[in-house]
Amino acid sequence: MDGAALGRYLAARGALDSDAPVAVNPLDGGVSNIVLRVTTPTRCLVLKQALPELRVAAYWPSRVDRALREAEALRVAAAHLPPGTVPDVRFIDEENFIYGMSCAPATATLWKEDLLAGQVETPVAAAAGRLLAQLHDIQEPAVRERFSDDEVFWQLRVDPYYNTTADAHPSLRPVFARAIAHMQARKTALVHGDYSPKNMFVVHEKMDSRARGNGDESAPPRGLAGERDEERGNLERSTCAAPPTAGCKPALPEEAGYPPSSSKRSARSILLLDFEVVHWGDPAFDLAFCVNHLLIKSIVNAHAQAAYFQAVTALLAGYRDALPGVDWAELEAETRLQLGCLMLARIDGKSPVEYITDEPTKETVRRVSRFVLREQPGMDDVYARIAGETAP
Repeated sequence: MDGAALGRYLAARGALDSDAPVAVNPLDGGVSNIVLRVTTPTRCLVLKQALPELRVAAYWPSRVDRALREAEALRVAAAHLPPGTVPDVRFIDEENFIYGMSCAPATATLWKEDLLAGQVETPVAAAAGRLLAQLHDIQEPAVRERFSDDEVFWQLRVDPYYNTTADAHPSLRPVFARAIAHMQARKTALVHGDYSPKNMFVVHEKMDSRARGNGDESAPPRGLAGERDEERGNLERSTCAAPPTAGCKPALPEEAGYPPSSSKRSARSILLLDFEVVHWGDPAFDLAFCVNHLLIKSIVNAHAQAAYFQAVTALLAGYRDALPGVDWAELEAETRLQLGCLMLARIDGKSPVEYITDEPTKETVRRVSRFVLREQPGMDDVYARIAGETAP
């Protein structure tokens, strides 16, 4: 649709004024969605429509009604989580599997881009852990019943991550089968299913002009997709190798919105996106999914490795402290099992991490993941293994 047609479409749903001039910008919705940002002089809206087949080399279909479940999950989350934690759902078009939501604030930065730039802040990781605990603490029977269908989780996570990777590593198939069986048996929480830094905007109370890149505090909010493809990282804009050599720090381009130091900004909250894989399931999956992203980045950005390890520790502590009644020893052991599977899946599954392209780094991740799967070590031992594998 062009701007005029979208303006009429949104006006008919009460989302925009009928006479407002409309600008439309396609956002990179990753491999699974069409995402558009629609702006007027006074309003900003993001539209999202699920694709029936994901844009990857392998055949990867999924139900398009997941967009409607996502919109409903956002409304459930908004009713239970702190204000500003998730975008506001402005309308739902059930016939076309589209929904509209509010844009991210202009002062927000995508956590994934910060992390890939080597800018790792433990308070942000701790906040991510607390937020996940709050999500998992939603225990209403009606929520459990509404999201008990886990078919989309199987389509978008279990089959492409676990089954595909097990096929590539037959000797590990029993371990992957055990991990799947654990998830099928442990259904105790509302699981996000894609709890990743690419789906978290960090909202800042203050940012200087260099952080904004243009010094214009009146600029419109950013689109929720951050105008970055979820499958393209930041290293392509860096002058460093992958992984960076010792002493080499990735570039922080002003146009990407990276402040030169964390002292120029203060984090207020996290805005969580992308609930399309939401289901009632195993909370260990969400924990492992996020920890996995941090640890893989610690392999890629070895020069800042200690900071990533501190972030993992802060995330797990934030989660544990926010859910004091949880059996942490059991959950932590389950998280390590899922972590090993997911780490290997991001190299040899259907959705390999996009910022690792060289074979030596892939092999490093494989070795670490096999160590986690076979030894089920504590996190300190995982940190030590990564440090040893990436030592010069």
